[in-house]
Amino acid sequence: HLRATPGQDVRIVLVVTPDAGWHLGAPGPAPTQTSFVLESSAGASLEITDVPVATARPMAWAEGGAAEVLGGASVFRGVVRLGRDLALGKRTLTLTLHYQACNETQCREATRLEIPIEVTVVEQMGVAQHPGWFSD
Repeated sequence: HLRATPGQDVRIVLVVTPDAGWHLGAPGPAPTQTSFVLESSAGASLEITDVPVATARPMAWAEGGAAEVLGGASVFRGVVRLGRDLALGKRTLTLTLHYQACNETQCREATRLEIPIEVTVVEQMGVAQHPGWFSD
């Protein structure tokens, strides 16, 4: 659960881990690629600021026999920018992860996973929350 003021940038960390033996498509806009979208009516916007580096791996189904994929735990960092006119109070922002999981021989159907982000919008903030999570 986050606390923030209207107009504030809230840094987030998202860790995506496919099942063992599976990989996710490289980050990008296509339905088979890994991406995040914040619902447009949320009164906030999303900027992914740091994406993991995809690696080429042999894949029987891929054109040329290899594909750019994410394997293991992939860490995405981003900023949720709250609108300056956002009303005070509790709200749920919905972040949607779009991805397709593949192994060396097949791909599952492209899918979406909705991730709720609970935010309480307050007039003024106190002490920073979890500063160690976001240090460079």
